[in-house]
Order: sequence, then structure tokens, then C-alpha cells
Amino acid sequence: MDIEVVRDVEQFAALKDEWNDLLERSATRHIFLTHQWHYTWWEHFGTGNEGLLILLARDNGRLMGIAPLRRQRQRVKGLPLFRVLTFLLGYEADYRDFLLQEGMEWELLEVFLQYLKSDVEGWQALKLQGVHGDSVTNQVLPVVARQQGLAQHGQMGASCPYIALPPTYDEFLGRMSRSTRRKFEQKLRKLGREQGTISLEVHCGSDVTSKDMDDFLHLHEQSWATRGGSRAICASSTAAFHRELVAAMKETPWPFVSRLCVGDRTAAIIYGYVVHGVFYDYLPGSDPAFEQYSVGAQALMLTVEWGITAGWREFDLLRGDERYKFHFTRHLRHTVGHTIGVGRHLRTFRLLETFTV
Repeated sequence: MDIEVVRDVEQFAALKDEWNDLLERSATRHIFLTHQWHYTWWEHFGTGNEGLLILLARDNGRLMGIAPLRRQRQRVKGLPLFRVLTFLLGYEADYRDFLLQEGMEWELLEVFLQYLKSDVEGWQALKLQGVHGDSVTNQVLPVVARQQGLAQHGQMGASCPYIALPPTYDEFLGRMSRSTRRKFEQKLRKLGREQGTISLEVHCGSDVTSKDMDDFLHLHEQSWATRGGSRAICASSTAAFHRELVAAMKETPWPFVSRLCVGDRTAAIIYGYVVHGVFYDYLPGSDPAFEQYSVGAQALMLTVEWGITAGWREFDLLRGDERYKFHFTRHLRHTVGHTIGVGRHLRTFRLLETFTV
């Protein structure tokens, strides 16, 4: 197995087809592992060539594994004291991981760790946060690290509720408590009676337009205005990232926007992505004028109904244990974090993390 190191943005951009082809051959396949998500994120939040460290594992020229990493300094009391390697992606990605050829995860993680240990200088800890709870990385990485004489610490991360979609919408409704189902049904009838005809408008892939994103961002901002603003999209740079991300994916079937329309008005929007039958419910937005009708929940339920008809198998509500999510599911997974380093460095790093600000 040969290791190639990508430290140049132009090389990074040129990997698109190979990168996404490997993703199709990986056991863990979600929207946050696509080349588009990584490259667009780096364009908006990265530092050019500085800090970029993408490892490629090739077998006779064929790409078999990717370790999408970057260098950063861990700050303690504002001082950049510790040199760490992290996944390339930041907060905007709910899940992060390696890309590994299915069936070769063990060999590839061995190769990556050995290379980092022997050939990459200037780091004291490998801090890998946000690994999907079902990823094989969580089982293999700790063992491989220990076998190579590296200290390892694993930690449970964010709660990520999800809906395992049944074959029919009636079965989905049957899983909800009777009181919750009745409450939403009554509000839906009241919405139609008082405000006008209700419909769900769905745009997928190239049908997701810049207007869809404008309307989503406007409604998302409105729905959070009275609560101090949205943490997820709190700056113009983040909004620009999502606009460009959808544009970068326009040739794929992945982008998804559903609108809950009442008469000629959009009362709520759900923005996300669909990959291999899993819908990643990235963010909602709703018009406060319709708040009494729980239009965010109504949009979610109608989108679930649409998705079941379309053959979706899962509706991933992503990171966060907001109370509303548990009206619709009791299924929950967690992300996992892994910190790896030479024994004394890892102990020092973990101690310093308690003082990190």
C-alpha cells in the first residue's frame, strides 16, 4: 500500500471523481463524507494550503482509503500550546470519518496510523471528533492504535436521534403516542380551515434552486430570531457555504428541500440531503406567523410521508437532543470521539483540555 500526501488545494479539487467513487465502495456512506462537502467547506473555512493534510492510500494506483485531516493548534487560556491533527471538517458537518474501502478498514487504518507516527512530524495528538455511531472506525481504530504503541481515549459525543422508517405512513403514525398524534392532526386541520389549502412541495437534486435556499435561510433566521439567533447558521459565511454547497451538488440527486405551503405562502421549509435511502435532515425553517399550528412538525411529518413513498429507510435528525425530535422517534445513536497520541503527550493533552477556552 502506497501513501500519497495532499497538501495543495488544486490537488484536493482534482480528487473529486476518485473520492466519490471510493465513498461508494465504503461501508460508511453519508453526505458529510462526499468530496463536495469537504472541498466546499475548506474553500469557506480553511486556510488555503496551510494546514491541509489529506492522506491517500493506493493499491497499485487504485484509491483505497482517505484520511481527510488538517493541522491545528489547541488553545489553552487563549494560547496555542498543543499541536494536533483533526478531521478536516468542522462544526458544519454532523458526522466525520475516514473513507475506507469496505472489508479493508483494518489494514487501511493500520497504514494511516503507522504513516502518521513515523513520517508526519510536528503533532502531539490526533483528535478525531464526530464519528458516526455505526462506523466501523469506532471498533477498529482503538485496537489498531494500541497495537502500534499509541495511547487512545474514546468518548461518547453528541446525541443523534433518527427515525427508522417503516413500510407505511400509517405504521409511522402508529408509533407516536396517541396524544401527540391527535394534537398534530388537530392543528393540521385547523391550519387548513383557517389559513387555506395545505400542500407539500418537494425539490430534489438539480431542482433545488437558489430561491429555495434564499427562502430557507430567510425562514430559518426568522424562526430563531426570538430565541437569540441560530447557532447553526450564525454568520453570512455559513449561509454562503450552504448556498455554494447546493450549487456544487447540482449534478447529483442528493440536495433536498421540502416546503409546507399554505395557500400561496411557504409556512415551513426542511433543508437536507438524501444518500442511499437515508435523509439527513440538516435544518428547518418556519414562519413565526404560523407558530400556533406547529408548522415545523407538520412539515417534518409530511416529508416523512413523502420519503416513505419514495423508499427512504431512515430519517436522520442529526446532532442534537432537542425535545421536539422525540415526538417522532425513540431511536438514538451517538457520535464518538477518539484521541490518540504517544502516552505522555496524550495524558498532557487531556489534562490541558480541561482548561481549554
